[in-house]
Amino acid sequence: MSDPADTMRAGAEGAEGAIEMIIAAENGKVIQRFERPTLYVAYERDNAAHVGKCLIDTAVAIGAQVVIKTPPRKISKAKIEALVTRAYHVHRSMTEKHRAPMLIAQHVVDSILSALES
Repeated sequence: MSDPADTMRAGAEGAEGAIEMIIAAENGKVIQRFERPTLYVAYERDNAAHVGKCLIDTAVAIGAQVVIKTPPRKISKAKIEALVTRAYHVHRSMTEKHRAPMLIAQHVVDSILSALES
């Protein structure tokens, strides 16, 4: 439970009120233990994300099923048109080369996914 690797600081480094805490599993529960009695904790956004990840990782380690839903990606009409054009060109090129339909579909999907990542 008191593994130093599990220790983190709540609050900005050197800030008044900064406190050490540990997030760990104990008796099938996720425990967030502070070094002293604490009324509340405020996190900077990056630190809050790290603490949240630690809480989720610990919950998963003891068997929790975690699903994080993110908002759907917004794709502009221009981007959709560019993706359709890209898919069309990949399909046409591979059809002209007499490629198998499954291979064409795979290349179309790969092409679209790579365009969305960029």
